[in-house]
Amino acid sequence: MGEVAALFNRWTPAIWSGFNSIHFDEEVLLQRFYQNLQPDVYATQFNGNTRFNVLTAHRVVWRWNRNFMQWPKVNMASAVLIGAISSPTDLD
Repeated sequence: MGEVAALFNRWTPAIWSGFNSIHFDEEVLLQRFYQNLQPDVYATQFNGNTRFNVLTAHRVVWRWNRNFMQWPKVNMASAVLIGAISSPTDLD
């Protein structure tokens, strides 16, 4: 975990982003830093760093304009599946 903490320090300031990272990855990282007695357990939140959750951004865009993205359906309800969300233009 010391190597991860050193990497965060080298890359600071940064925007840490991921798909559902704030509700999962951040919690795991926080717990690991705490368990390993790292001095900066909130490394992705302070010291000029910010966080960006791609899943939250997808949800906002989809709620604003439901025709912009193809959102998959599972049992007639909107589902969140990594890799299943696509643009109707199929731009890669």
